Parts: sequence; C-alpha cells; structure tokens
Amino acid sequence: PEAASVGMTEEEASRSGRRFRSFVFPLAALGRAHTVGDAEGFVKVLLEEGTDELLGVHVVGPHASELISEASLAMENLMTPDDFLRGVRPHPTFSEALAEAVELALGRPLHVALRKGSS
Repeated sequence: PEAASVGMTEEEASRSGRRFRSFVFPLAALGRAHTVGDAEGFVKVLLEEGTDELLGVHVVGPHASELISEASLAMENLMTPDDFLRGVRPHPTFSEALAEAVELALGRPLHVALRKGSS
C-alpha cells in the first residue's frame, strides 16, 4: 500500500519529551474505500496534549501520496484541528479520512465508535 507522512512519528514525539495523543481512523470505516474495493489502511494523527497542536499525520492506504499534502498544508500553517475541519471535503472521497481522523482525535467521530474511557 501507499504510505505518506508529515511531521513527527510517535517515537519522535516521545523522544522530544512532548506529551501527545495518537488516534487512528481505519479506512474500513470510510465509504469511498468500499466503493472502490480497497478499504485497507488508516490515517493516524498525533495531537499535543493541552494545545491540540497537530504534531504528525500518517496515511497508509489508497491515495496516501495525494492526501498527505492537505495535512502538510495544515501543519505548515499551524492550523488548529477546528481550522482544519472547516475545509470542504466532498462525499464520498478519500479526503474525508483526514477529517474523520481529526474528528476522532477531538472525541467526536462520525464513523467509528469511541472506546470506553476515551474522548
């Protein structure tokens, strides 16, 4: 599968001493992935605790190399998660996976269930 990333990995964030949370949105929960028959993969976002600064985005799956540019632009412009979510993403598209991952990180996912004790 394609893979692309921008920013820190979990290991890099840990080594830097920053406190962070990571969230994984599975492409299996994305409508577009099913319409094209390729639902393997995920989008992972890392947010700094306390500030919600976007520390890293990692995409594995279809169109990863095309999706990462939106995450790169958000990080370069120091967008907050809410700023990022103001963007328009048509349905059904793979770009929705980025928004879904950020929504999950904010505790308000649309297509996946929160685990007990998370939010």
